[in-house]
Amino acid sequence: MNVKNRKMIAAIALTFAAGILMSRADTHYVSLQGTNDVANGYITWAGAATQIQWAVDAAQATTDGDTVLVSNGTYNLTNQINILSNITVQSVNGTNFTFVNGNYPDYTNRCVYMSAGTLDGFTVSNGFLTNYTDGGVNGGAGIVIRVGGVTVKNCYIYKNYITNACGGGIYVRSATGVIISNCAIVGNTCTLKYYGGGIDLYAATAGSLLIDSYISGNTGGYGGGVANRNGTSLITNCTIAGNTATETGGGVRLENCGGVGGVFTNFGYVALANCVISNNSGSSGGPGGVYCYGSTLINCTIIGNRATVVGGVSVSAGNWWGSLMSNCQVIANTASGNYCGGVALYGSAGFANVVANCIIANNVFSVGGYPAGIWLGRGGLVKNCLISCNTNTSSGGGVCLYIGSSEPLFTNFPYGLINCTIVNNQASSGAGIYAKGGTNYIENCIVVSNVTSAGAQVNIYNDTAANTNNYWLTCTPDVLPPNQGNITSDTLFVDRPNRNYRLSAGSPCINTGTNHAWITNSVDLDGRTRIRYVTVDMGAYEFIRSGTIFGFH
Repeated sequence: MNVKNRKMIAAIALTFAAGILMSRADTHYVSLQGTNDVANGYITWAGAATQIQWAVDAAQATTDGDTVLVSNGTYNLTNQINILSNITVQSVNGTNFTFVNGNYPDYTNRCVYMSAGTLDGFTVSNGFLTNYTDGGVNGGAGIVIRVGGVTVKNCYIYKNYITNACGGGIYVRSATGVIISNCAIVGNTCTLKYYGGGIDLYAATAGSLLIDSYISGNTGGYGGGVANRNGTSLITNCTIAGNTATETGGGVRLENCGGVGGVFTNFGYVALANCVISNNSGSSGGPGGVYCYGSTLINCTIIGNRATVVGGVSVSAGNWWGSLMSNCQVIANTASGNYCGGVALYGSAGFANVVANCIIANNVFSVGGYPAGIWLGRGGLVKNCLISCNTNTSSGGGVCLYIGSSEPLFTNFPYGLINCTIVNNQASSGAGIYAKGGTNYIENCIVVSNVTSAGAQVNIYNDTAANTNNYWLTCTPDVLPPNQGNITSDTLFVDRPNRNYRLSAGSPCINTGTNHAWITNSVDLDGRTRIRYVTVDMGAYEFIRSGTIFGFH
């Protein structure tokens, strides 16, 4: 090889190597003790930037994949931090040592704007916005997220405040693939009739998640803790506690989660799953726990919430489909003014709403006239549920049924109460079921041992004689039409005093229900296959013979 060719090959190699060096991911440093070596891009601790934005700008000026590493300290802002490319901004020692301070009242700005990248390990606090619009983005005093591909993790979003806009702590607006994980979102506020005191997920799609996070002590108009609306994002494995709504949804507001034209079930995407929603407060608009409007929630515990209207959960039809609550426990919630202590199930004509495989227990309605357990109106279905130990000072302990003659009956969809166990509720009348209107439907149910405060049984109250004809294959000591398969025998629960309401061998409720097509291959409240021995049992639990080997579904 001649000298000329060797020189050419060497030049190509050097150019290639330089390209590799230019494209590699660099680390840029931030420290309050840095010397601001802007010429070299803050790539040493000695030359670190003293402001986070300066190092972010250096990282974004080269290529995606750079890291901005931030040392301990409080970084007071005079403007928001803008993270606009796929970089990682990470603290060295986490939220207890590294603070992004919005610097109110000296300045009024949000703390962080993100359209890409990762934010990891910061306390983000003291952001303040009022009537603020930035390129059409009106919200997020702590963090606002646009576009998509954004991750916020291991952060503490604390005491940010916004007026006349949404998302006191975090606002996600029309973004895809957003992940917010292992964060605490605490003590944030949005005022008036705006969404998400802690966080507002608006039109977030394509796998967006709020996961493994703690949302507490926030205040908002709609959704004191969290609002999830008009998108397909999922809130999962979170604790949502001690939040307040001035309008609806003290803990959570779910609204039209599914998106027009999206891929969804008859009840939209699952919007809330595997969460604990506790000790939140609603208002005269209620509910205290969860407002579910055209959305789906599953596997949640809703406990100890309170409101004037609906203590626990309201489940109602949205703009495009109905709502579903499944496999949830709604326990010890309180309402003091209207509808119910536990669950209100209602909606508009044309959309069915379903509460399935739930335990609704120990809820309280403290005024009277409405149920402590569940209100069922406007053509919904409650199935495979245990409704027990709810207390009302007046009428309606377990259930109030009010499906009037003008309400939709959903001829292609079941409605009413089917395969429910309603037991040990308390009220002055209708302690088990308080039935109003003429088109209620109750089938395969057990309604027993519901009492007044004095201990007298008052299982069922029908406001018209015609209502007595709405019961089919139901077990209750109250007198119902016998030609409809109703029975008055002792149910023979396994252990009613200790609240084991499963059926023991010899129970007259075994194999005495009605088999509907939708019941086939469904499961009972224990998750066990229904119709195990030819005919479905009455109540929420299917009897299993001793020694039977079975699988859960």
